[in-house]
Amino acid sequence: MPLEPQRYKYYKTQLSDLLQSATALIRTYYDALSCQAPQLNVQANRIWELSQRQRLVSGINEAAAATLLSACHDAYRPIYQFIDQQQKTVAEVAIVVADFERECQALTAELGPAVELKRCTLTEWSSWLAQALSVLQTQTKFLQLDSRSLLPTLVQSSAIKQFTQDLELTTHYKAKIVLGLAEALRRPELLPLSLAT
Repeated sequence: MPLEPQRYKYYKTQLSDLLQSATALIRTYYDALSCQAPQLNVQANRIWELSQRQRLVSGINEAAAATLLSACHDAYRPIYQFIDQQQKTVAEVAIVVADFERECQALTAELGPAVELKRCTLTEWSSWLAQALSVLQTQTKFLQLDSRSLLPTLVQSSAIKQFTQDLELTTHYKAKIVLGLAEALRRPELLPLSLAT
């Protein structure tokens, strides 16, 4: 059954606000990744270089080894801080996406089975948010795993290569995220007027 005007307005406002909040957080994540990835690659390569030098002097010159180990940790710190911040952003995205999905389910229950929502942009946005969240969660999980291999005493050249690779979103996912963010800036109509009485 169609929604009463006040219920229609509630869902329209609530869903639009949640979509804007989610896309703002996704944009924050994406912008941080785009801006900081080159510098993080530099830091990872610096860890590799310093760790190799540290291994050479370890057991021969303990003071130099300790200084190099300390420099490795200094180079590692921005990587750790970046991944930690990205994980916090993804956690916030997850909360907002869950709220968006909950409102979608409540709307569907209120409308009843007779009303078709499949052609509504709401369904498309729900799908886009779920996919974007999954991509960000996967990337941060891989980066977290990679970061464990960047510790000075463990780092191998393959770990640097893997970290650099995981810092880059695939072209397909990057395009989908950027397109969705651009669409969201236009504040799309999520609910057709036909749903209101």
